[in-house]
Amino acid sequence: MKTIIFPFLLTACMISCGQSNKQNILNVKPPVFITDSNVKTSIDDWERLETEKGNLYAPKKLKNNTTPRFFQIVTPNSNYNAERFFKFLASNTALKNISFTEVVMNSHYLVEGRMLVACFGEGQVNGEKVYFFMDLNGPDLDNKIIGNLVYATPELFNAWNGVLFPLVLNGYVKDTTVFENKSVFKVSDFTSAANFYGAMVDTKLYSELSVMTTLTNEATKAMQNASTISNCVLSDNCDITYDAEGKAQPNYSN
Repeated sequence: MKTIIFPFLLTACMISCGQSNKQNILNVKPPVFITDSNVKTSIDDWERLETEKGNLYAPKKLKNNTTPRFFQIVTPNSNYNAERFFKFLASNTALKNISFTEVVMNSHYLVEGRMLVACFGEGQVNGEKVYFFMDLNGPDLDNKIIGNLVYATPELFNAWNGVLFPLVLNGYVKDTTVFENKSVFKVSDFTSAANFYGAMVDTKLYSELSVMTTLTNEATKAMQNASTISNCVLSDNCDITYDAEGKAQPNYSN
């Protein structure tokens, strides 16, 4: 018997399967560390993959795909500046052709005495466009730096609420339900995203200071931005833009 394949049925299946796969990807949870009763840390619904350097994690349902991925490494400080370190961090993964905007958290240096720098940007993984977040923390007393890198498709990255999920990942935000307007966390340009992240970290750390400090102009601006942004994200009709001096400006819609 001759088998006849109807083209429209094949096309419908391809569309349906593609939509189903896309929906499965968008349902992937962002990486967040949890600690069990034995003080063992893991990432819910993610698993560690075999790699020669650092710790590479992938969602259990998508471990055979190339995105998303979360990579963490502790490495000796080889006279890194932020740009060189971020390129080194990316070189340990499948992430290529990266471009990014970085922000230095002055508050972290005042509180911890170590550099904290974060960046948002875009690159490619096997020809596919991705957004990423990277940060570096250190060097510590042993002259080592810890670095984090997480990347995903732009759609998934913003489905995770953009700037918000690395704040949760790094412990700066505990309860995301306090933010009514999560759309303000969406990454539309990397400079604004980096400034947003830095301002949120600064306001968190400065609020925990129990001693008086003399703030630099940049730190003062970061504090002002943090206050402006924090007020904005509590509203459901506010967006943030930045003026020529890098000051956050709230824009409320009717």
